[in-house]
Amino acid sequence: MYISRVYIKNFRNFDEFDLFIPDGEPLTIIGSNNSGKTNFLQAIRLVLDSNIPTWERRLSENDFCWLKEESCWTKGEEIIITVTFSNVSDKEEIKALLHSIAPASSNGDDAQDGLDANISFVFAPSTFNKSESFDINDDYISFLVAGRYHPSGYYYSSDGTIQEYDNNILSSLHACDNKEEFYKYFYLSADDIEKIRENKEISFEKQLTKQIYANKIRKHINLLFLDALRDVKNDFYQGYNSLVSQLIRGAVQNGKNNKIFEEVTGALKTLRTAGSTPEANLILDEIESRLQNEKVNLLTDKAELVISTPKITPENVGRYFNFLVNLNEGIKKDSLDLKVVGLGFQNLAYISAIFTLFELKKEIYVNDSDEKIKIIYNLLLIEEPEAHLDVQNQKFLHTQIENKTEKLMDDFPAGDESASTEKPKFFAFTQVLQTSHSTHLASKSDLKNIVVMQKNVKQTSATNIDSILQLESGTYKHRRRILKQYLDATRSALLFAQKVVLVEGLSEKYALGTILNSYLKKAKPESKNLDIDSEGIEIVEVGGKNFDPFVALFNDNDKQGLKNKCLSLHDGDFQLKADADFSDYKIIHDSLNVSDTTTSTNIFSRSNIFTFEIETFFIPDPENPTSNNVEYLKLILYRFMKDGDYFKKDKTFEKKIGIINDVTTAISSHTIDKEKIESFFDEILGYEVSKPTLSLYLSSLLKAKLLNDDVEIDAWSNGYSPDDTTEISKFENLPEFIIPKYIEEGLSWLITE
Repeated sequence: MYISRVYIKNFRNFDEFDLFIPDGEPLTIIGSNNSGKTNFLQAIRLVLDSNIPTWERRLSENDFCWLKEESCWTKGEEIIITVTFSNVSDKEEIKALLHSIAPASSNGDDAQDGLDANISFVFAPSTFNKSESFDINDDYISFLVAGRYHPSGYYYSSDGTIQEYDNNILSSLHACDNKEEFYKYFYLSADDIEKIRENKEISFEKQLTKQIYANKIRKHINLLFLDALRDVKNDFYQGYNSLVSQLIRGAVQNGKNNKIFEEVTGALKTLRTAGSTPEANLILDEIESRLQNEKVNLLTDKAELVISTPKITPENVGRYFNFLVNLNEGIKKDSLDLKVVGLGFQNLAYISAIFTLFELKKEIYVNDSDEKIKIIYNLLLIEEPEAHLDVQNQKFLHTQIENKTEKLMDDFPAGDESASTEKPKFFAFTQVLQTSHSTHLASKSDLKNIVVMQKNVKQTSATNIDSILQLESGTYKHRRRILKQYLDATRSALLFAQKVVLVEGLSEKYALGTILNSYLKKAKPESKNLDIDSEGIEIVEVGGKNFDPFVALFNDNDKQGLKNKCLSLHDGDFQLKADADFSDYKIIHDSLNVSDTTTSTNIFSRSNIFTFEIETFFIPDPENPTSNNVEYLKLILYRFMKDGDYFKKDKTFEKKIGIINDVTTAISSHTIDKEKIESFFDEILGYEVSKPTLSLYLSSLLKAKLLNDDVEIDAWSNGYSPDDTTEISKFENLPEFIIPKYIEEGLSWLITE
């Protein structure tokens, strides 16, 4: 079995949050800071973690949804967190236990026969029908319940589509006339319903105390939580629940805990009494004799103080055994200490030990007796698994988590169990939910296992990347293949950004960052330290012209896409006919940028006429083709020549300047043609300079001109300024840079709230 759904109502930054999980593979939840990732994991712990302190289950007014008015609890609102399990096993060993929360239908022919098992944590008023305001200290209680029906009033089919409960369940079976109040009834039995009908004064929680299935099931769940500020070294050893203690207890399968720990205790005592440690014994004997001195012994005539080996128990065994590490630099083994092993390797060691524990810990022995509880499900919740890890180890960790989880995902080993008389070995299903800020983890995850959490004005939402693409069945496979191929660690940044700009390639990406920063400073001069990072803007090159798979992620017309703003900037790429009329650039520009009213409101697309380079240098303003940024291009080519790496042949530079002048004249006089545009950059760049290199130099020049970057100003002035004999403008004499119209229109939309 595995968690297939997490539903959160009215808890912290979640108003009504609903996440469908397609399978039990490791799920990576990404999102910006303060988007609710930690609260999401805490919500799951409130439902499933039997080790969570009691005081953490006693919620306060600060735990109610922050998006509502401050005193929503005084009106009797509840917090409900429901975890749904799918693929509940039919094996006889756990069938009775699990089917207590997913019972077979009474008539054997229920339309909802495939419903899953739900466990809910509820923080609610002890009396629902109270005339005056509720007091959170006196009236509210928390309880855990389980049931077949979900408090939302609907459930998910196996493919993630929402299915409504039929009227028979809503009105007859649960006697609920108002669907909005269905959650009050979802955990009640038929007998409970009858009692409420007879006496409506009976509080709901009194009825719920009779249902103990949820607490029973939680005891069979092995949940481990690693927070972002974890101290793995101390967690290895300290306390009864230290990882070392749990591993040792997990390896004890026969209920002979007491005998085992007596043997260990006796062995340590024998080590001393046998004289195997003469120097240590001398020191211990001297200390013991001094302790018995009447001048210092406060227990004189009452008791003797002696040094011995304390009794080793499951509670303290972790203090006597430590992890050692061999770094393959020799045979020496050292303690897992920062002096030897860095924080990153300590995290890897800790998570590795957790998976070992999942393999070993099949049962829990109660109070060191022979009574045992079988583990039916392992859950690992990790905040920022990438903590302290370099890029390669981040990727390695994610791959290992997937591999180890796959090994522990099947309830029973494959094969024909009936063919063997030996009872099959039991495996507890293992699931990992991790929250992350790492683009490297995101790039390694399968699309169906990436969830983007976003905090919006009215609601924190979670969006599964693969489910967005499935909205268009005809293009799903193609778009999924493209995204799976292109979402590397760099492009995965679009999933973390608040606003995204999609461009074709590196040429646009290199220069656009500087253009955007200068535009922000000009558009919002009152804001200090304003740039693309502070605005959460990410520029992503899609590596070609196939924008559709990326844009599809942001199509929120059906309320299922990413909520970020997405600006896509395209090249026109001579899509006009070869004999096209270029006499009016404004008309061409407008025809290529007709607003699409059917497109999602958080998607905006702008296109140039030719290419990024042509528009940037020659025709930034379609309404005024005589104005341009040609002097910037000439100065960049001059810099290429001065650097000595390009245009090494005689007269090469002068020839290229002549080509630029010819194109400038042709564009301003409307005599340019398709063939001239296509050949232009081959002629001025040849095989010596690439377009991305040209863009890098442009970015450097714009940082100097538009952002007053001292380092870049020095790079374009001292020693690189053209002499008076050339036609090239000096840096300080460059005219004002004109942002291409299609880019300016897109940026204006992007930064407008």
